[in-house]
Amino acid sequence: MGFQLAGPHCPFVAAIEGGSAAAHAGLVARIRSAGALASAEGHRVAGLTMPGFDWGPFLADSALILAAESATRDDGLADAVGNLHDLVTLAARAGRRGRIRADDFLTELMLANSPRLAEDIVGRVLGLLDAEDPSGTLSQTLRSLAAHGFNRTAAATALPAHRNTLLYRINRIEKLTGLDLDRHAHRELARLAVVWRDTMGGDVPARHE
Repeated sequence: MGFQLAGPHCPFVAAIEGGSAAAHAGLVARIRSAGALASAEGHRVAGLTMPGFDWGPFLADSALILAAESATRDDGLADAVGNLHDLVTLAARAGRRGRIRADDFLTELMLANSPRLAEDIVGRVLGLLDAEDPSGTLSQTLRSLAAHGFNRTAAATALPAHRNTLLYRINRIEKLTGLDLDRHAHRELARLAVVWRDTMGGDVPARHE
C-alpha cells in the first residue's frame, strides 16, 4: 500500500449516516485504495492516514460524517480515537454531516470524557426539576433560559410565557435546585445539564477499544 509504518499518523473515525454494514465495508475499501489504513466497526470506520491525506473525494458523499485528528504520537492514538468516536456519535445525534471538528462539540466532549460528572450534573439540576414537575414545564423553562444566554426577555418570548410567569418559574427552579441563576457559576452548571440532556439524552457514548 505504501503506507509508512513509522509515525506520526493521523487517526480518523467516519460513518455513513443511514448506511448499511456493507456500505461501510465499501468505504473501507475506498479509503484503503487511497493509501490509508482502515477497518470497519459495524456502522463505523476507523483507521490511520498519513499527514496530508485528501478527504475531499470522500466528503462529496453528503451522508458522510468524518472526524479526523492531525498527526498524533503513537502513545496518544488510543485516546484520540476514543474522542473521535464520541465526536461522530455527537455529530450523528445532532444531525450534522461532513467534517466535524472538536471545537464543534467541545462542551459535549468534555462531558463525554467525564460520564460520572455529566450524570451528576444532570441529576443535580434536571433530575430535581423532573421529580417535582413531571409536566416538564420547569425543565423546558430552564432549557429556554440556557439557549438564550439567560436573557429573561428572550426566553419568555421563545417559550412563550408572560414575564411574571417566567419569574415565578425561575423562583421555583432556584428553590428546588438551590441554584442562583444570577450567578455565572450556577448558570454554567444549568447550561451543562441542558447540553448533556439535549444532545445525548443522558446517555454516555460507547467507547471502542
